[in-house]
Amino acid sequence: MDKAIAYHFKKNIKERVRLTGGWKETWLLILSDNQKVVFRTNPDFITSGGRKIVMADNFELEKFFYDGVNKELGHICPEVYIVDGTREYYDDAYQISEYIEGEKLSKCFREDFDERTKNNIYYKIGKLAAKINKIEIDINHPYVKKRGSWEEYISNRLYERLSPLVKFDLITPDGVK
Repeated sequence: MDKAIAYHFKKNIKERVRLTGGWKETWLLILSDNQKVVFRTNPDFITSGGRKIVMADNFELEKFFYDGVNKELGHICPEVYIVDGTREYYDDAYQISEYIEGEKLSKCFREDFDERTKNNIYYKIGKLAAKINKIEIDINHPYVKKRGSWEEYISNRLYERLSPLVKFDLITPDGVK
């Protein structure tokens, strides 16, 4: 980790805070100039179905997704500075991203947002997710039936998962409030 930070940022790590999550390692790093970054890594792995998951590819897709969301909705996702799968500066593929001071999920949606505005945001994110996964629409697919597209399906799933958990909406079509 030290070697990767020194190479990419020409700085040293002043403080490390281990973060919890599904990754092998996720760290909040405070660099010598007090810049905060997040360092995430995980080894490649084989799923129970035999599919190989290459973490560098996943990190690249995540970068593409974050860049797309930030372009569509304003700077609400962290900027991914580095994705490195070479294993030259660390044992596994890693990603270094901007650290954004978090908000509780309950503050992610404002009560005065109407359903159309919320659905528009979910649809834009769903469209990006579909593009990332290179999903081609199949109108006869059971997930798409009675919907116009995969984008609509994904945006509906986002809505179903997030809407019961949140009361406020800081995300607007023009960016973050």
